[in-house]
Amino acid sequence: MFVYPYLKSHGYLLYLDMVHPYPPLLTIILSIWFSIFGYSVPALQGITWLILAINDILIYLILLSITKNRIIGLLGLSSYIALQPFLEGNMLWFDIAVTIPILLGTLFALKVKPNSRIFLAALMFAAAALIKQTGGLFYLGFLAWLLIQKVKRNDFLIALLTPLILLIPLLFRLLQEGAVGGFISWVVYYPSTFWTSFPGYVQMNLNKGQMLLMGFLILPLFFFLYKIKKVKEEAYLLLLFLIIGLISIYPRFSYFHLQTALPFFALLYPIAIHKISLFKSIWFWLLGLAVCMIFIQRPLILREWGAQARFAENSEYLIAEKIKNQVPEGETIYLQGLYASQYVFSDLLPGKPWLDNFGWYYEAPGVQEWTLERWQQDPPKHIFMRGPYEYEPKFIKSWILENYSETGKLMDGIVHLEYKK
Repeated sequence: MFVYPYLKSHGYLLYLDMVHPYPPLLTIILSIWFSIFGYSVPALQGITWLILAINDILIYLILLSITKNRIIGLLGLSSYIALQPFLEGNMLWFDIAVTIPILLGTLFALKVKPNSRIFLAALMFAAAALIKQTGGLFYLGFLAWLLIQKVKRNDFLIALLTPLILLIPLLFRLLQEGAVGGFISWVVYYPSTFWTSFPGYVQMNLNKGQMLLMGFLILPLFFFLYKIKKVKEEAYLLLLFLIIGLISIYPRFSYFHLQTALPFFALLYPIAIHKISLFKSIWFWLLGLAVCMIFIQRPLILREWGAQARFAENSEYLIAEKIKNQVPEGETIYLQGLYASQYVFSDLLPGKPWLDNFGWYYEAPGVQEWTLERWQQDPPKHIFMRGPYEYEPKFIKSWILENYSETGKLMDGIVHLEYKK
């Protein structure tokens, strides 16, 4: 969340000068945000909390639109607040950022008339797809919903053509940068083909704790399915989006990948019980909240309360300061086995192209050769390597050993190498 906007702000092209495996919208927004507030943890926290506050408002408005009941709206909102931060949601990632346009699109999609709502819903789902690829699944779900609603042909055409408002400027920009091939490779082709076959990339095995928690989230929805004939048809749209959100967890299960589905759990729970008496609804909610506090909130609070922000601990700033002291101004670096946030904390830039330290990036066909071809023209002047590291790109490691000489240790476990001029 730091390094992508940082490099973009320094003139790096997202799909030509670096590996950026996501659509560009969030990185563009963050580069603007950080240019105003600076690259700091408080600035990152600020935009994260802003996103979550908007989500809170949207969840309340969606429930109010469906049930016309403010108490039910508050029950759904409190359910989201009770779950979201404690399931790896107290952070910013693409799966969290994409929830705003998805929820906005959902709010507009609940009433497919007048035409302006179809246009706005399609625009929001298109924006979601430009934050993360899985946002496109919600757009397809919206199109399926329109077909189920049997909207007029012209209205469906509006939904089909609206994304062009965002896609045409993106295509024009990519053509201007000569980055169409890079965009297709990093955003579409490699994630759906080579990366999924790379060892360790697909991780969908849940441990016992994760299975229990998913059961806690999903099993109450069987009550919803039992009651589904008594609720408004708009609830079917929420159920469709919940299923899409769960599918979007693939290829690696983690709670922050679950963030796209969480709003729809929070929306469906109160809808499932809103036809019973208010007294029973509140008791159902209190029971769920008690279970949540015991098994989700309490363990996390005991384990992480007061902990420093991940990837931004004091030790990371110390490493960055040592790196900065050893690199003359204007010279580029390459970090192997260190967090990418070190580029930002040290206020230094990598050589082009830049790749983060993931094996599936480097082992994709021709990627190491492409990297070395660029480096031979303009190599990074300094390399800092932490070892032993779980993955090292073979060809790049060999080229480094041939063309760089060790100047000493930065600190225990981190070696400084300098380019042989």
